Amino acid sequence: MSTRRIPVVLVLFVFTAAGLVEPVTANPSDGQFGLESLEGAWGFNAWGVFNTREARSAVGRHTFDGEGGCTSTAVLVSDFYVWRVSTTEPGGSCTYTVSPDGTGTLEVQFVNTEDPSGGTVAGIGVYFVIVDEGNELLYSVSSEPVDPLAETVMTGVAKRQPTPVPPEE
Repeated sequence: MSTRRIPVVLVLFVFTAAGLVEPVTANPSDGQFGLESLEGAWGFNAWGVFNTREARSAVGRHTFDGEGGCTSTAVLVSDFYVWRVSTTEPGGSCTYTVSPDGTGTLEVQFVNTEDPSGGTVAGIGVYFVIVDEGNELLYSVSSEPVDPLAETVMTGVAKRQPTPVPPEE
């Protein structure tokens, strides 16, 4: 350990022992995270590769119900296509879990909203951690376990959206 780290560690230890620094959790009533930690709307952005060769990005919105259910809408952009997708179309689905340590999973089955046949576009598994006092998710996206043949690998960030304020009349 370098001599520069010792004072910082000592100061943090003293502040923690004195009760001046406390850990921050998204559910302060019991000190643990849970399904309700994500309740509400979140904007997200992700980027990576599809089928190990095709660059892909996504931007959209997840809405979590606080009980393990969710909806998601997104625009997926790849080398060759732009798709508008949603979990609210027939065949779509969205569920999530949250562990007490703030890690969790999200399983999503997107449906192309512009395809008259209603074909499924992507089934993905998302592995995340809650950070920034419960206002941000850092995550990795994989086609496992939903669609192992797609070979999708992406990373992304989701941020909690504020509740919109109605316009004044």
